[in-house]
Amino acid sequence: MRKSFPGHYKPNKEELQEAWKDCLIVLDANVMLNLYRYSSSTRETLLKVIELHADKIWIPHQVALEFHFNRITVIDQQFKAYDKVKEIVASIPNSLAGELGKFSKHPIINTKEIISSISEITEKISGQVISQKEEHPNLLNDDSLGEALSNILQEKVGEPFDQEKLDEIYREGALRYEREIPPGYKDSKKPEVKYFRDLVIESKYGDLIVWKQIIGKAKEVKKTIIMVTDDTKEDWWKKLGGMTLGPRPELVDEMMVTTGNKFYMYQTDKFIETAEKQLDDGSTQAIEEVRAMREFDKTNEEVSERSVSKSNNQMNIGSSFSVPLVAYEHEHLKKLQMEKIFDEMVNIENQILTFERTLLELNEIIKRHGNLANNSDIIQTIDGIKRQLTERHLDHQVLKRRLFELEAEIRQQNERGMEKLQVL
Repeated sequence: MRKSFPGHYKPNKEELQEAWKDCLIVLDANVMLNLYRYSSSTRETLLKVIELHADKIWIPHQVALEFHFNRITVIDQQFKAYDKVKEIVASIPNSLAGELGKFSKHPIINTKEIISSISEITEKISGQVISQKEEHPNLLNDDSLGEALSNILQEKVGEPFDQEKLDEIYREGALRYEREIPPGYKDSKKPEVKYFRDLVIESKYGDLIVWKQIIGKAKEVKKTIIMVTDDTKEDWWKKLGGMTLGPRPELVDEMMVTTGNKFYMYQTDKFIETAEKQLDDGSTQAIEEVRAMREFDKTNEEVSERSVSKSNNQMNIGSSFSVPLVAYEHEHLKKLQMEKIFDEMVNIENQILTFERTLLELNEIIKRHGNLANNSDIIQTIDGIKRQLTERHLDHQVLKRRLFELEAEIRQQNERGMEKLQVL
């Protein structure tokens, strides 16, 4: 039964562990584009996981095409969001003034005082949004994130199909979509057409092109395919009662029948969680040290030069004396990371205080003027601030946990260094 209907059976723990040992990881365009939407801590975590598994990653040409076509739009959306938020906040006093005007003749309620108090708060929030916008990196001019991603994925992008193959896919796609055979039929109404060199690419068949390119690569490499996508539509995932049960059985079956390979799918959060478990501590530590060393070279050239000089001296004396120097360098690099994390934590703490003060002030106004308690604009503003507050607290917890991890690593490193010195 399991062999005949592979798409209807969930892999067990042992099967997944075996799959990760020798697999091809395929990233969807939305996974890479979402890097521009995440907070800095989440972005760094995902980039780290991608980098650590870079030797297993491959990108279909259609995925790379969609990423490059949509990258600027996503960057621009994040930058314009500040202006939209500022407009929404700035409009609150005026929208309330119209509603509160109905009570302008009330003997007790002072509507002007209410509007004035709210205006002070919205101006303060608008000022914070402007400051955040000024600190936002201008990725249109200097896309460091795109560069980092490009460096990791060098030589990992597939070749495009020729027009004859694309036209064949379009004909097949029309029939598949009519029968709702996954993937891609949920995009059947997309009207856009993209042009790449001499190719005409119909957007409604984009997912099907990606799928066909994955199948082509799977035939070549003969490995388990693990696809990572933030697409949540039913033409990729099997769903029941609001729950996502796994990839569509038809996809698993088509991959097995066509290529003989197994097929698994993850959304980004599960991919990060699972991918990190597959790494041994040595690999994780090695990559962290490489990344930290790059930062070390940029900001601490003098320390680097002294380290090289010391290293040369130690080598002249004897290789056994390199242990304390390596331990020193690693400890220094981790402390640099800790300083950076601590600065970010302080910044987040200041933001939390600002949000908390704003909430207190809004609640005070509502207490003084009970008729505002059910005002939709005020409620939306408070809900938005609470969401920001929750996100900042979560970011702070992540950074705090990482700080503790680095402290523990330094302690363990020093203990191992002392043990090696005793042996020497």
